[in-house]
Amino acid sequence: MAASVDLDGVTTTVVTYHAPTGVQHKLKKPDQAVRLAQWLASVEGPVVLGGDFNTPKLDPPDQRDIRTHWHSGDKKLKGLPGDDLLVGPEPIHGLRDVLRLHLADHPDELDMIRADRPDGPLTTSYCTDRAGERKYRYDAIWVSSHFTVGSVEYVYDEAIEVGTDHGLVLVGLVVGP
Repeated sequence: MAASVDLDGVTTTVVTYHAPTGVQHKLKKPDQAVRLAQWLASVEGPVVLGGDFNTPKLDPPDQRDIRTHWHSGDKKLKGLPGDDLLVGPEPIHGLRDVLRLHLADHPDELDMIRADRPDGPLTTSYCTDRAGERKYRYDAIWVSSHFTVGSVEYVYDEAIEVGTDHGLVLVGLVVGP
């Protein structure tokens, strides 16, 4: 879903996305992600994208090491592009992950994550098992360069307590540098 909204007098494209699971939908999952990434690359002006991406598989501190579940080059894609074009280490749309932007401005937090979870995830927004041992950050907000990040908060435990299966992502954004 996408809409044009007025944010502080600036027309902004706001997009919400929910990826299908790869287990059930197989190649439809990366195909949908690639189509969204291509469309986002064509959008002019400020963009905010929030979604349950059902990926990445690996979300380590070093962005270059992000690995999505349907990463371009994987055998199961049979030569087709993958969901890394949307939320991988080098997405084609130019949007940036707000948590990574925040951590770039707060190297002490990034150092703590590196020490505590060198293989990631950066934080938890979803667990694929009831015991809560297989932790992932499937939920994220991405923005165009028109925004600066004031704050980022992942609210996982409280969200689970009230009955959802995903964490809530709260972001404070400012239009402009």
